[in-house]
Amino acid sequence: MSSSSGLTFKLHPLVIVNISDHHTRSKAQTQGGARPPRVYGCVLGVQTGRTVEIFNSFELLYDPVADVLDRAFLETKQEQYKKVFPKYDVLGWYSTGSDVQDSDMHIHKALMDINESPVYVLLNPTINHAQKDLPISIFESELHVIDEVPSLIFVNASYTIEVLSFSMSIGFGYSFSYMF
Repeated sequence: MSSSSGLTFKLHPLVIVNISDHHTRSKAQTQGGARPPRVYGCVLGVQTGRTVEIFNSFELLYDPVADVLDRAFLETKQEQYKKVFPKYDVLGWYSTGSDVQDSDMHIHKALMDINESPVYVLLNPTINHAQKDLPISIFESELHVIDEVPSLIFVNASYTIEVLSFSMSIGFGYSFSYMF
């Protein structure tokens, strides 16, 4: 299902590199060929009118077994980023995986006290040589009535990659090709 909010999303390459790096480090620490765990983090940026620009991100501490988000860590990181980037707000969060999981809505709702309508950025780390698009999806949440019950669901939002300069695009393309 596609978003009907009318928002324009601009994703900056640093966010993709940060998520890829987070996944790669997690994968490198995984023992014995086991499947690497999903990684989680916050995305930061600015919303001006109907345009949402996602500039940066930081890692979150989330325990998927206990389904607990470390709020103290989140608040500390948020304060640290506000000192350096005072105009950046927490716009939402990210994770890795091939698709949205049922547990993702819990994290999403946990961030709604920081941003009433958080965005969810999902990076699929699985290599698919036939796929031509970046393995990134952005989701918004919308309230839909399903079986006469109001339910918050994820809907796919379109986005563009915002590249600021020619040299940055060359560096990003080079880095991204070696991330996976």
